[in-house]
Amino acid sequence: MIKAAAGAGIGALAGLLWFALSSVFEALIVIFFHKGPELRSALIAKLQELSSQTSDPQVLSMFERFKTPGGLEFLMLASLVFAFLASIVLAAVGGALGGAVLGRRDRP
Repeated sequence: MIKAAAGAGIGALAGLLWFALSSVFEALIVIFFHKGPELRSALIAKLQELSSQTSDPQVLSMFERFKTPGGLEFLMLASLVFAFLASIVLAAVGGALGGAVLGRRDRP
C-alpha cells in the first residue's frame, strides 16, 4: 500500500526526472536543428502581439525591455524556473492523489 505522502514523494521525483529529461531533449533539438533563431523570432512576435493589445506605457516599456537579448534571457530563465516548479508540484499532487485513492484498500 502506498500512502499519500509516499505517493507525493514518488510523484515529485517523477516530475523532477520528467523536467530534466525534457529540458535536455529540448536543448538538444534547439542545438542540433538550429532552432535558436526560430525560437527567438517566435518570442519576439508574441511580445509584439501582446504589446499591440495594451496602451499602458509601463507595460509597453516592459515589453520593449523583454525584446532585448538580456530580456529574452530573463524570459527563458523565468520560464524554466516556472516549468521546474510546476512539474514537481503537479506530479507530487498527482502522486498524493493516487496514493490516497489507491492506498485506502484494506487487504483481506
